[in-house]
Amino acid sequence: MCGIMGYLGNQEARPILLQGLENLEYRGYDSTGLSILSETGEFQSVKSTGRLSALKSVLEKNKLSGNVGIGHTRWATHGQVTVENAHPHLDCNNSVAVVQNGIIENYRQIKENLQSRGHIFKSDTDSEVIPHLIEEVLDQGQSLESAVEFALTQVKGSVTLLVTQSKIDPKIVAARLGNAGGLVIGVEDNELFIASDIPALLPFSNNIMFLNPGEIAILSTDGIEFVDDQGRTIEKQVSTQLVNATEPDKGEYDWFMYKEIMEQPDVLLNVLRDRVGIDNFSLELPELSSITEQLPKINRVILMGCGTSYHAALVGKGFIESITKLPAQAEIASEFRYANQVIRDTDLVVALTQSGETADTLEAMEKAKQAGAVLIAITNVLDSQSTRIADASLHMRAGIEVGVASTKTFTASLLILYILSIYLGKNRSSVSEIELTEHIHDLEKLPEYIGNALNESPNIHLLAKDYANTQYFLFMARGLLFPIALEGALKLKEISYIHAEGHPAGEMKHGPIALIGPDVTTIALAPNVPNKEKTETTIEEIKTRNGVVLGVVTAGDSNLASRLDGCLFLPSVPVNLVPIVAAIPMQLFAYFIALEKGLDIDHPRNLAKSVTVE
Repeated sequence: MCGIMGYLGNQEARPILLQGLENLEYRGYDSTGLSILSETGEFQSVKSTGRLSALKSVLEKNKLSGNVGIGHTRWATHGQVTVENAHPHLDCNNSVAVVQNGIIENYRQIKENLQSRGHIFKSDTDSEVIPHLIEEVLDQGQSLESAVEFALTQVKGSVTLLVTQSKIDPKIVAARLGNAGGLVIGVEDNELFIASDIPALLPFSNNIMFLNPGEIAILSTDGIEFVDDQGRTIEKQVSTQLVNATEPDKGEYDWFMYKEIMEQPDVLLNVLRDRVGIDNFSLELPELSSITEQLPKINRVILMGCGTSYHAALVGKGFIESITKLPAQAEIASEFRYANQVIRDTDLVVALTQSGETADTLEAMEKAKQAGAVLIAITNVLDSQSTRIADASLHMRAGIEVGVASTKTFTASLLILYILSIYLGKNRSSVSEIELTEHIHDLEKLPEYIGNALNESPNIHLLAKDYANTQYFLFMARGLLFPIALEGALKLKEISYIHAEGHPAGEMKHGPIALIGPDVTTIALAPNVPNKEKTETTIEEIKTRNGVVLGVVTAGDSNLASRLDGCLFLPSVPVNLVPIVAAIPMQLFAYFIALEKGLDIDHPRNLAKSVTVE
């Protein structure tokens, strides 16, 4: 969740850029930088590792002056934390400056091609290919916006960027490709501000416009022009944000829950940062350094949580067993604290609690600690009670989640559990270097997969309109998708108050199939995974009894889709990542059902965000 800030106007850019980046510090970062155009049209760039205070110290010796500039706070994915790898990045001629969020999946190939044509690279980042691609088009006499459009056609992945050019009339080009975080533009008289989140802009303007995936904005002294990826002009409406800069804000969304669902590509990228080395195929969890020596003795993993966190624990159990070959079990924390569990000092207990203050989970953690188990907390709140009890903690880095029904913290939990499984497998030599490389290749594309799943939002909304008055839902799936079926049922009942149940697909004929009738809709998770054909058999059994079946289906599976009453499509993804991506249509379907019913989505009745009592 790196921070982006840009300014074009008649004031000094430096203090505005610094203030904006300071308001984005909550997103996390390890290095910072600014590029400002001087009065003569030359770039003045200053970069630093560490906090913004370090950059400010450097700036005291480098008095940058100018009215146009871009800034960035980076959290490393490609390349170590160094000044050279900090943004902005420039081309060979120092004529193009770029700040970028997201991951460019094919950067290695692009970089090699550019180097073969004489381009000199100064960093190890994926981002630096962008200014060099733009440079080549500018050398052909084309405009900056045309060069940006061309560069976006060359890269694969999800990208959010700002670009500015020296020695021309002041201009900043902003673009979004896929879902690599947002860009919002503030307008105030003759000044333009652009940032990756609203809090950066509110000190300067509350007149906001939003840039959507596939759109480009050209900011100049003449104003703003918006175009789509085909070069067609787009009209944008200005919305007025009447909130404090320090408060959470829904931005362009009607509900926090929808905003938090749509933030997930950025959140998962944040989970990966400084843990997964995409450039050198490494994986480290420095947060676990205090227990590293204890891990070789572990012979069982116990995962526990309540509600959504329990469903994440069920998926984690599957990850642990398939990747590490260790036996694992998932427990409901509120039951675990009272059960006669045999806990040993050779057990690793992983407690999931989004707030870090869930009373049942904290009590269960205390029980495990007293028994001598090694204890890890996975939480979204640093310095919460769970982190004080645990021997080590893994932070979800999901940012504030306002919606009571958890969404982005669920997928963040799943990804952390997947990373933890690979880490334990590597530690125990059950994951080879080849397998590690394959896992990291898959993880590199995960934010894009999530973005593709989110792109189905309009179609899922249409389907939800047709089923908003359904009284009963059955969710069914097999294997690691069964917990996602449970989570889908939980989301639906939490915010729409519709009765919903989750069942293993193989158990349908052992009782639940008696419920099949015209007033019950079944949602079957049947993407392309092992044993999919068995789930299809269960679907046929329901259809034979005149049941209504909606399917979560891999895009392109026309054979299965033709036999269903409706589909929620998933992109084709590696098998291990299917549970994470499949959570998206479950969340969206529940959200749109509640939206159609006109309910208070962010504050469902009888529920609290943090359950601190038994």
